[in-house]
Amino acid sequence: IFSLVALSLVPGKYYPNLGVPSAIEHGLAYCAAGVALALGWQTPAHRLGVIVFLSSLAALLEIWQFWLPYRDADLRDMLASSLGAFLGVFLASTLVSRLK
Repeated sequence: IFSLVALSLVPGKYYPNLGVPSAIEHGLAYCAAGVALALGWQTPAHRLGVIVFLSSLAALLEIWQFWLPYRDADLRDMLASSLGAFLGVFLASTLVSRLK
């Protein structure tokens, strides 16, 4: 979570660029966070909470970027982050159910 916050608030020249659109970078980062958190909290209510938490964090960080002169807030990035969080939780849920 700290990495998501830090990378969202530092100037763009200080974070890694994967060479893909920013929406894909956001989706991948939040997917990884969704997998990690969903593996720790495995009840359906907790998994829903992970999705809500990560989606809320994405929205808050994009709003915060609006006031940072060296960052751009983008609705597409927020939506990609939320979709990534959902996908990460889904992947973790699928993995856990197959391993049982």
